[in-house]
Amino acid sequence: ADGAALLVTGHQRRVTGHASLLRIPVGETNAGETVNLSAALDRNVMPGGPAYPGAVPQLTEDGATVLFCVRDRGCTHVYATRADGTGTPVPVVAGAGRNVSGLSVGPATAAIVLATPDSFGEIVAVDLTSGELTVRTNHGPDGIELFVREEREFAISDGMTVHGWLIRDPERQDEPGPLLLDIHGGPHNAWNGAADPVHLYHQELAALGWTVLLVNPRGSEIGRASCRE
Repeated sequence: ADGAALLVTGHQRRVTGHASLLRIPVGETNAGETVNLSAALDRNVMPGGPAYPGAVPQLTEDGATVLFCVRDRGCTHVYATRADGTGTPVPVVAGAGRNVSGLSVGPATAAIVLATPDSFGEIVAVDLTSGELTVRTNHGPDGIELFVREEREFAISDGMTVHGWLIRDPERQDEPGPLLLDIHGGPHNAWNGAADPVHLYHQELAALGWTVLLVNPRGSEIGRASCRE
């Protein structure tokens, strides 16, 4: 139909750097340029996939708004923007330590899978009008208190600031002890602040008095354009 378009996640001119949310006009009567709906964020759009958080972008019931996931400082958040390209993306579910790995949009509510610093992931309902979050499941380990990742920044030798997370037993933080530097398998990846069911050895080591340092070095996908240089 006249005015129809495709919403896709990808790159306009190259396959390096951040993936974008693109509005591409289709049909013989459609004219105009491809619009990058996520350009103002300078963040990598996360469509989801094996071993990666995020979700396929989805339209609201009226077709006016698209919800999509982006990665910021290692965490994957939900943003919304106008599907016609006239608006600026705004956060729907964001914040340090929040990591979204699923999205389904209904008439007035979205359902997401949300991991937090003390949860490996729960089904959460998001009121699209108020932004209120309602946790619908309880899959957490009963009676087990997780060591929460502490956000850190470090200045390196050339003056650049790199980002990371620290895991340790707060009752032992003033005691000397061994340190493990764990390097992620990027560069197209990043450590985040949510509880992590894949790297449970971090919890075991912290319980034994270790400090675990998770650094997102140059080239890690944390959002800033300078990290791609």
